Amino acid sequence: MAQEGKKVLLLEQHDVIGGNTHTFKENGFDFETGLHYIGGRIGKKTSNLRKHFDCITKNGVEWEKMDDVYDLLVIRDGENREQYPMHSDVKILKKTLISSFFEEEKAIHEYFNLIKKVRLSITVLFLLKCIPYPRIQKIIHKLVQPFLSIFDETTEQVLSKLTNNRKLIGILTYLFGDYVEVPSRSSFGIQALICDHYMGGGYFPIGGPSMIARSIVPVIEKSKGKAFVRAPVSSILINEDNKAIGVVVKDHQIFSKIIVSAISSTITYKYLIPKTHQHLVESHLKIIESPELASHTGYMSMFVGLQGDSDELNLPKRNIWIVPSLNHDENMKKFRNDYNADFPGIFISFASAKDPTYCTRYPKKSVASIITLGIYEHVEDYKDKRVKHRSDGYNQLKDEWKERMLEIFLKEFPNLKEKIVYIDNGTAITNDFYLGTYHGAACGLAHTPERFRQVEILSPTSPIKNLYLSGQDMLTCGVSAGLMSGFMTSYAIYPIPPKCENEIVGIDSMTKCFEQRYDACPVFFRGSLRDACQAAFTPTVIQERRPILVYIHNDDSQVCNTFCKTVFCSSTIIDYLLDNYIVWPWDITFQSNKNTLMKIWEEVFSIEFLSDFFTEEWPLMIGIMRRFEYKTDKLITSDYQFQPLLKSDNLMGKQKSEVSEIVLNKLRLFKKQFDENEQVLSFNFVESNGLSWEVILETAKYLSLTLKSRKALSSQFEQIIR
Repeated sequence: MAQEGKKVLLLEQHDVIGGNTHTFKENGFDFETGLHYIGGRIGKKTSNLRKHFDCITKNGVEWEKMDDVYDLLVIRDGENREQYPMHSDVKILKKTLISSFFEEEKAIHEYFNLIKKVRLSITVLFLLKCIPYPRIQKIIHKLVQPFLSIFDETTEQVLSKLTNNRKLIGILTYLFGDYVEVPSRSSFGIQALICDHYMGGGYFPIGGPSMIARSIVPVIEKSKGKAFVRAPVSSILINEDNKAIGVVVKDHQIFSKIIVSAISSTITYKYLIPKTHQHLVESHLKIIESPELASHTGYMSMFVGLQGDSDELNLPKRNIWIVPSLNHDENMKKFRNDYNADFPGIFISFASAKDPTYCTRYPKKSVASIITLGIYEHVEDYKDKRVKHRSDGYNQLKDEWKERMLEIFLKEFPNLKEKIVYIDNGTAITNDFYLGTYHGAACGLAHTPERFRQVEILSPTSPIKNLYLSGQDMLTCGVSAGLMSGFMTSYAIYPIPPKCENEIVGIDSMTKCFEQRYDACPVFFRGSLRDACQAAFTPTVIQERRPILVYIHNDDSQVCNTFCKTVFCSSTIIDYLLDNYIVWPWDITFQSNKNTLMKIWEEVFSIEFLSDFFTEEWPLMIGIMRRFEYKTDKLITSDYQFQPLLKSDNLMGKQKSEVSEIVLNKLRLFKKQFDENEQVLSFNFVESNGLSWEVILETAKYLSLTLKSRKALSSQFEQIIR
């Protein structure tokens, strides 16, 4: 939105911008927190994900490919160790799996075929959630449900149909930790999405994850926006009309036309909506707090600083996943019931090995991140204590976990024991403090089948006007999904999405937006401006011809929105326009769409859009009629005249009834001028083609006949008078 000239205020509760992409410096080391690798074939500039990242960062981030084996699965049962490499080349990965499970070749092929299908499913889900109108969204949801069936079953249910081999199922689901739901509870859709995401390998941002925020903030500031840290939002301001009008930050009120919450939807609805307006979100909150959607599973992280660079220490450019067994459900159940049980999984990553600039930015230093799943209930008793001072009991628990995680780490990398110079770790409540998560759920709401059924609830639009949601809860967990949710939300906010060059798409978007906002909408011509001219001016019978009304909307104008609500979308105006005009609308909230309008105008009318029409005052209504018509190379061509029928200065200081009367009078007057003009044009055209006055007068009798009566004319004579 900032790239389209919108003034954006970014409020971050932490002391550094970036959310899950932020890094922190401690004891001379730079640690990543949430972005450990990204797939999506982002190394290719032509990939969809890369294009979106390049768009928001203005090409400010480059990506380093990890090892071809980007993930290594290790099963450690006591001293027994078994490993399975996950190769970025799908063909090699399939061969590796088949060589270990040759009797399951058919099941393996079927599994990868299912993964391919998720690409269409997530596209349908994305487009469905872009629809900012719940009623329409609900109807379309039913129509496209067959495309979303991949999300309806659990991972366990789907894989059990393919194979009875529990070991193979355990290997295929090794990265359940990426979305923190075990196979019996997770939607197969999220399992397939994550697997597909990493086909082609893993990548890491050169310069570290913080490069993303460092590239985005200047874009915001260039459009006179700001990004503030240590700016926690404590409440959303809502007026008596149930519209969000701003936020409260440290007892200061900040007003805005549009509010976007990119944090947990649970926190947004439960804690940021004032009690006086809680009833507006009560039904939504009930659903997202249900056991089917609530997630109390997050991460525990340990950050290790090492003396020596990555080459010297021989650190791999891959991730290591370590599990005590391949029964992920049982592993998680044991740990949830007893925090002294084996960790259900350990993830090890070396950011300093993945980022080629780390060794120059921090010479002779390396870092490791060791992560396991964290259960909120294990540390819930300490949630209200001050950070860094939570109690001896909490510190003792952290230390016990730290020692156990370190032991597993050193079993894999015993050569690093003497190189460790710094260690710190955090729990699920650490996530709540620094990342603003709910109950430590760093991946947001649970990725169960039910989550993907709640399309209308988990969409950018909220029950409160001008309040929109974004972030992981809108699509899926992960930095990439968070990025795409931002695009999704921006599409939902404005009548026409930015850079809209398809006239029908733009007009459909405006129609849906107006119907949702104002509960009514004039009948817009669904087609190009050129087609509108054809429909308006070419009917043989004069009474069937219509003047064109071009309505230009700017969503940043309060006057514009008030005009639409009180006048333009009133039944009186809608009915009159339906009978007398062809209405062609366009939204120019974004500069790119303003440029598109100018291009369309020049192509249709062969003149530049009149500069007098482009003011900073909106709305603007332009009437179009023909000035004259003539033949060129046996084609009938028209020249046009344009008349501004309404500018915002016509509305200032007037009551609704006065404005309606002014608009109606101007529309009636222009329609009268149009009808008279068309009569003159028809006579002139017939006369210029050498017809006698007798024929002209005889023709005139038919010019105002109804379509039914006109059928009496011969097709040959009809062609002549046209």
